[in-house]
Amino acid sequence: MKRVWSYILPLPVESVDQLKVLLSVFSSEVSIRILERIRPEGRTYQKELLETLPYSSRTVISRLKSLVSAGVLREGLERRRVSGRTVWVKWYAPTFVGKWIITLVTPPE
Repeated sequence: MKRVWSYILPLPVESVDQLKVLLSVFSSEVSIRILERIRPEGRTYQKELLETLPYSSRTVISRLKSLVSAGVLREGLERRRVSGRTVWVKWYAPTFVGKWIITLVTPPE
């Protein structure tokens, strides 16, 4: 057996919610790649994720919605001025559980 990395992961109390969190994270490689790019502190913007991930926009947005629905990420909108125009940009930030899961999926190095 290879080395073992013991890890404690806080999860919601209800078993249905626990399953929802675990499935939203571990049912797809896309979800794990997204979580590797989410900043543990602060906001990560949707545009950054769409530009850096090698998956279609539809796939990434679908997985982000799943992670928000499971309570792993929070989402919000922010108004910005770009070239004299007002635009809305979507951001994501990890919840308490999300920070632990990001730590779990990030390599120990």
